[in-house]
Formats: sequence, structure tokens, C-alpha cells
Amino acid sequence: MLARVIEAGIPADGLIEAARISGQWLPALAQAVVRMAGETFLHPGDTELDVARRYRAVAEELRPLLGGMLDNHLTQHLRQAIRSEVLSHAQVAAGGVGATEPVAIGFADLSGFTRMGARIPADELGRVASRLATLTGESLVAPARPVKYLGDAVMLESPDPAALVETLIRLTAAVDAEDGELPPLHAGAAHGPAVSRAGDWFGHTVNLASRIADVARAGTVLGDIQLKQATDGAYLWTRLPRRHLHGLPGRVELYRLRARRDGQGPRDPRL
Repeated sequence: MLARVIEAGIPADGLIEAARISGQWLPALAQAVVRMAGETFLHPGDTELDVARRYRAVAEELRPLLGGMLDNHLTQHLRQAIRSEVLSHAQVAAGGVGATEPVAIGFADLSGFTRMGARIPADELGRVASRLATLTGESLVAPARPVKYLGDAVMLESPDPAALVETLIRLTAAVDAEDGELPPLHAGAAHGPAVSRAGDWFGHTVNLASRIADVARAGTVLGDIQLKQATDGAYLWTRLPRRHLHGLPGRVELYRLRARRDGQGPRDPRL
């Protein structure tokens, strides 16, 4: 199979990158499946032989089904990735994609998650993190997508800045609607050039978005001037005093999201 993929023209470096990504995420998927199986198919009074026989029967029945589900899942993601891949005429003429591309990056964090971990059981903390992932999936506005989940936070990216802002609005509102079951969310975002490697994004824009999220207050969405300019026709922003962000030179001009221009978005009660 590997030889056929190489013969089809995929470079070895690309295969190594794909293998690195699958090696990073598939073990977590395998652990989740095993944990679900344990919760479903273990019964009080089971002997080790009972468990072994039941697990074998379950594995023989489910493995082909799970393989088909994974194949379908990958196919859908490939279709979405192809739809989202926009190449300029210059890039097509050059026969490739540039090293960097403009993208909107956002980080959304649950406020006080670390303090929460000191007073609630680990399994309950895991439920909170899982709920954040679920709400993120329900709040996505295409072509925005999650890059990775970080327990109490999620990193998002979108080639369309407005889609990222709309996703952050919906996610903030969804967390707030949990009526105290989740800590309030704070988010930061930036727009600019970044590099995509191994399923992740790198560059100043990513670092800037992360630092902006660090200083955002609970229940607010902050952005840099590039994000504000890219979405000013659809959203209202309030300029904040320039401030230093950890690890970044100079003072950064920040903006707080107020509402959609159509009046349907959340409004900051302090304004």
C-alpha cells in the first residue's frame, strides 16, 4: 500500500507528516473506544476469562464497522479540506502553494478551569472538557474548524475571518447557556499569515491569537486590528488601550467584539 501511494506521486516527506499526525491522534481514539467498551461490556462478577471472551466477540464484530466509520470520516474531512483550499492564480502558475497563507486563528478558554480542577474530581473535570468539545462542534460556522483541543481550551482556524468570529460568538453564547455547568469562556483571535504543518498552525499570527486570549476577560472576545478590519462590515468592535502581550514586542492594538451589525449578536453590558 505504501509503495502504491508513493507511485501515485505523494512525496515521502508528506507521508511522514501524515503518519506523524495519525500517530498523535489515533492512540487517543483507541483509548476512547476501549474506555467505552469497558463501560458498556463489563459486568459485576465477571472473571478475566469472561471479559476476554466478551472483548474478543465485540472486537470481531465492531472492528470492521469502526474501520468503515473512520474511512467515511476521513473522506468527509478530505472533501471539506479540498473545498477550503483556495489557490491564487499565481500559486497555480507556480505549481504549488506558498509557505504561508492568510488565516484567522482563535483560542477559546474556560475561565478558572485550573482552580476548578483543585476542587472537583478528575472524572468531572474530564466531563467539562468533553462538553466544551461538544459545544465547539455544534457552534462551528464553515469553513472554521477546530485545530486541536487543549482540555480547557480549543484552537480554531478559518480562511474566512467572519466565520471564525461567528463561531466564537456562538461558542461563547453556548457556554453561557449552560447555566453555570461550565465556567465562562474568554477568547482571542488574530488574522494574518501562518504556516500549516502536520495538522497544526505556526507563526506570529498563532502566537498573537494565543496571547490575546490570555488577556481577554471572561465572556468576551478580543481581536487584533487585522481581524477587526477584515470583519468590520459585519461586526461592531470597541478599541481598547494598547498593551504589552507576553513574549511579543511593543504594544498591541486590541479590539473587543461588541455585537453583529445586524443587532443580533451579544452586547457587552459595560458599554
